[in-house]
Amino acid sequence: MDILRLALERTRTAKEELEFLVSLIEEIGQGGNYSYEKRFRYHNSFIIVDPNEAWFLEIAGKYWAAKKIDIVYSI
Repeated sequence: MDILRLALERTRTAKEELEFLVSLIEEIGQGGNYSYEKRFRYHNSFIIVDPNEAWFLEIAGKYWAAKKIDIVYSI
């Protein structure tokens, strides 16, 4: 949630948000352990939208793939 919050605060378009998220993921990766009891990590998917365009972003560790959404898409 932290990287999503940063992206929403610092970008104005879907394309800018995509580029911002990718730069953070490539530079620092995703957050730490998400469990108190055991090692548990998860990866994220985002649908990033503004009035003019939409993007799907899939993240696994420091790897990512993005696809521009033309009509309809679902995670």
